[in-house]
Amino acid sequence: MQSAAKQEVILNTTPGPDPFTIASIGILAYMLGNVLHEGAGHGGACILVGARPLVLSSVHFECSAESRLVMAGGTIANIIAAAIRDGSTSAGFR
Repeated sequence: MQSAAKQEVILNTTPGPDPFTIASIGILAYMLGNVLHEGAGHGGACILVGARPLVLSSVHFECSAESRLVMAGGTIANIIAAAIRDGSTSAGFR
C-alpha cells in the first residue's frame, strides 16, 4: 500500500524550469532584437534611401548617407515587429 502512494507522488511531480534553457532563450531573444533593430531597421532604411551600409555592430549602424529615415529605421522595425507579435499572439487565443 505504501509503495503505491510513493509511486503516485513520484508520477505527479514535474521538473522545474531549467535555468540554462531560460538563460539561452533570453540571450537568443536579445541577439534577435539587436539584429532586427540594427540590421533590418537601420540597414533596411539605409538601402531604401539608396545609400550604402558601412558599419554594423550590435549597438551601432553607420550609413553612407545621413537621413532621418535611417535614424528612425530601428525604431520603425521594432514597432513593426511588436505589431506582428501582438497580432499573432492575440489571434492564437481566439
